[in-house]
Amino acid sequence: MLEISEAKKAILEHVKTIGADNIQITEALERILAHDIYSDVDVPFMDNSAMDGFAVRKADIETATPDSPVSLEVIESIPAGTIPRHRVDHGHAARIMTGAVPPEGADSVVMVEYTEMADNVHVLIKTPVKNGKHHIRRAGEDMKQGEKVLEAGRILRPPDVGVLATTGNTHVEVSKQPVVGILTTGSEIISPDRKMEPGKVRNSNSYSVYAQCLEIGAIPRLLGIVPDSKDETASAISQAAATCDIVITTGGVSMGEYDEVRNVIAELGVTVHTPVAAQ
Repeated sequence: MLEISEAKKAILEHVKTIGADNIQITEALERILAHDIYSDVDVPFMDNSAMDGFAVRKADIETATPDSPVSLEVIESIPAGTIPRHRVDHGHAARIMTGAVPPEGADSVVMVEYTEMADNVHVLIKTPVKNGKHHIRRAGEDMKQGEKVLEAGRILRPPDVGVLATTGNTHVEVSKQPVVGILTTGSEIISPDRKMEPGKVRNSNSYSVYAQCLEIGAIPRLLGIVPDSKDETASAISQAAATCDIVITTGGVSMGEYDEVRNVIAELGVTVHTPVAAQ
């Protein structure tokens, strides 16, 4: 008996890719990446604040406590998407929003929850910067410019689509989806909507294979049921091979008198690779 892993290995040794499609990243979910993706920029692009709060110099607030806060002069407010206009020197602070670029001179951000405005100009800082939590995301912390961020052959998931956008890709090269023709053979096979008759079997294999093709990202085509006729089998397989990248047949490969698929394939000049089961 041939193990599934052995059959899979034998199949993969004799198939090849069929090229790539260039598609919008909005259509890329569950597709297979055809080329490596490299980041075109550092991500974050510049240092930025991880919190809403105040950009300060760590040395200025080392003695700060809730009972004895440090008062600093607020020299500007920095919304996200803007560039600071002033440098933070000794005794200064700048109000800063999440995602905004810290001003020169500031090496830390104190969360707004640990501050209190004393008046329109001064802020009271009630805690020092502890345990290295400066709350500043450094440029390139997530991705470095030129770094490989996605590898060819990857099945693209929702986070990967976000990475594509982050690295400036609105389109991406993905492996073409193979068209898989599914052909069922056997005079005893009837379609699922047919009423059962003595000696007949409803076609279930085709629909299982169809679902499996969808699951892996292929484009399945149901090509119907072919009776145990050599001529009809040859015609159906020839037409399927002309219009599909892959043809999957079910039935007709045993040694019975009416099993025609193996003979037809041989006469069509197709090389049959028969793996040997491991002993």
